[in-house]
Amino acid sequence: MEPIILIDEQSKDPIYRQIVEQVRRHVATGVLAPGDELPSLRQLAIDLNVHLNTIALAYRELERQGILRLRQGSRASIVPVDRARLTPAPEALVLVREHLERIRTEAILSGIALDEVRRLADKIFVDPPPNRNEAL
Repeated sequence: MEPIILIDEQSKDPIYRQIVEQVRRHVATGVLAPGDELPSLRQLAIDLNVHLNTIALAYRELERQGILRLRQGSRASIVPVDRARLTPAPEALVLVREHLERIRTEAILSGIALDEVRRLADKIFVDPPPNRNEAL
C-alpha cells in the first residue's frame, strides 16, 4: 500500500503544514472517511523520518480544526461530520476567495489562459472524488 502522506523536501511549507493539508485533502475527497485511523504519532514519525513533535503538532492542529479525534493510548481517527448540515462561516468564504485570487494571479503570471483555469476548476469541482480503494 502506498503511503497517504508524503513529504516534499523541496517545499517551502513546514512539514507539519504539509501533513495537515494532505489529511484535509484526503478527508475532503473521501480518501479518508469518518472512523478511519491514522498511523500512531511514533509510526508516522518513523515512516516520514521526521521528529515526533512535528507529527504531534500536525495532529493537534487537525484536532483543533475538528478533523481528528485524539485519545490517549489510541490512534487518531477521522471525526464523523454531517457535511450536508454545515453552514459555511463568512471567514471561510473570504479565505476561499483569497485562494482563488492567488490562483488567478499565478495563472496570469504563468501564461495560462483563464479559460483553461476555468475548465480545470470545472473538472475538479464536477468529477467525483476517486474511489477510496483506488486512492489508497
